[in-house]
Amino acid sequence: MIANQTNRPSGMPCPECRFFIQISLEDLLYKQSFQCPSCLLEITMDRSNSQEALKLLQDVKIAIDEVKQASRFNL
Repeated sequence: MIANQTNRPSGMPCPECRFFIQISLEDLLYKQSFQCPSCLLEITMDRSNSQEALKLLQDVKIAIDEVKQASRFNL
């Protein structure tokens, strides 16, 4: 993901133990669940109720990919 704050990795705190779980944009788009590496809590996304957010994330991914592609030609 594009970092806008000192290259901080993307992710979220575990709702159980507050450990920071690194989650990429691709993980959010394509994985069904995530596991906290600290407490092993299994976190699942309700994809049917998240369709609007997932569509916006897909748009962000497309935009990032287009910027990466364009930057290869402007060297």
